[in-house]
Amino acid sequence: MSSVRYVALLAFLFLLTSWSSMLATSPPLYPDYEQAMSGDDWNETPFRDVAVPAGFTFLSYIDYSDVGVLINNRSDDSKTIGYAFVAARNISPNRVFLFDNESTPTGETINPDQFDEYFAEPLRQMIGDRNLTTQLNYLVTTKGVPLRINGPGNGKAAFDSEIGLINGAYNSTIHQNWWATHTYGPGANEEMQEFSRQDEGFYLVTRLTGYTVDTALGLIDKANNSFGQRGQGVIDLATNRNGSGYKWWNDLLYTTNTTLNGTMGLPVHFNQDSTFVTNMSDVMFYASWGSND
Repeated sequence: MSSVRYVALLAFLFLLTSWSSMLATSPPLYPDYEQAMSGDDWNETPFRDVAVPAGFTFLSYIDYSDVGVLINNRSDDSKTIGYAFVAARNISPNRVFLFDNESTPTGETINPDQFDEYFAEPLRQMIGDRNLTTQLNYLVTTKGVPLRINGPGNGKAAFDSEIGLINGAYNSTIHQNWWATHTYGPGANEEMQEFSRQDEGFYLVTRLTGYTVDTALGLIDKANNSFGQRGQGVIDLATNRNGSGYKWWNDLLYTTNTTLNGTMGLPVHFNQDSTFVTNMSDVMFYASWGSND
């Protein structure tokens, strides 16, 4: 044997001895993994097919960072409902907009000047000061925040409709006595897609309300309890409106039914007769003219 091969053999034996000693004395790098693989745990029966054993929750599954909550500090109803929603969804305090002027109206109907002074301008200021201009897509109002704006002149508008237009492409249409059109969703002959205020130029606004505070709080509780389940939609047309200037609303309801029940495969109770639909259960969304239409 040549000296070179002899030296190489000795080196190999040395390394093999050292490595064997290390394997015999060193603790495993991943003890939990080795323990699991050494037993029959990997071959459990029945096999667990749930990735998150504790289950998903609203907070772990849905991102509420683009949601702003509007609370009228002069209304106990608004504070009770608004802060309950903030707590239930872990909304950041930076996304809670408190209207706390001592003269802030609490009635259901206000005029355009009150809307501007006590709600629209303060909200613009708070959004700007907190650098949230590009961060929010949705606004949540509550019982205790006005419902409607009367004026100027014969003009009338829903508070939620007007507040959703601030600081965007439709800002100039606030208080105007005419309709403004947008390009979002099937109702505008566009594909259904995730909403973006940056793209569309307005906020989507929803309201937590009811005849009583308990009813409004119940909306939060029912949403909590229904997570991971699916109910049905209820769409109730007023077909007598198809020959009127309000036919556009029925057209939207037809499109909604086609999109949800057809394209998305969601169950929808779609009523087209003159009977006002009541006594429905497990309702997850609802659209109707109302019992007096």
